[in-house]
Amino acid sequence: MAQPIPQALSHLIALNTDYRVLICVSSKCKYALEPSAISRHLRDRHETALELRKQVEQYVAGFPFAYSHASVPLPPSGLAPQPIIPVVDGFVCWDCPEKSVSPKWMRKHGNKVHNKKRVPNEDIFQAVQLQSWFGEKREQY
Repeated sequence: MAQPIPQALSHLIALNTDYRVLICVSSKCKYALEPSAISRHLRDRHETALELRKQVEQYVAGFPFAYSHASVPLPPSGLAPQPIIPVVDGFVCWDCPEKSVSPKWMRKHGNKVHNKKRVPNEDIFQAVQLQSWFGEKREQY
C-alpha cells in the first residue's frame, strides 16, 4: 500500500488510491504522471524549488507501484468522474468503443473502420464527456 501524500507535498501531487496513480494537482495540469517523471515535471513545468522536488523524490522512492501511460487501467465507462482529472467534451463511436475529443477523427474512424461514408455525424458518433489519466498525446479515454 502506498503511503499518503505528505502534507508538505499535497499542493503538488495527489494519489488516486483506487488506480494507484500520482497526479499533478497544479491548475495547469491535473493529469497523472509516471513516478519517474514527477520530479522533472515539477522542475520543468512548474519551476518547483529543489527542496520540494527532493521531498517528492523521497516519496516516490518508497512508492510501491510502477506504471506508465499505457498500463494504467481505464475506469469503466459510465462511472462517476475520477477526482482531480479534467472532464472534457468528446465523442464515442456508436459501433465500437473508440473515443476522441476530435469530431474530425471520429468521422475518419467511422469512414475507415465502419464504412460509414456520406453519413451524418450523428449516425457515426455521439457526444459524451471523457477523462484521460494522461495528457499531451498520451490520452486514452
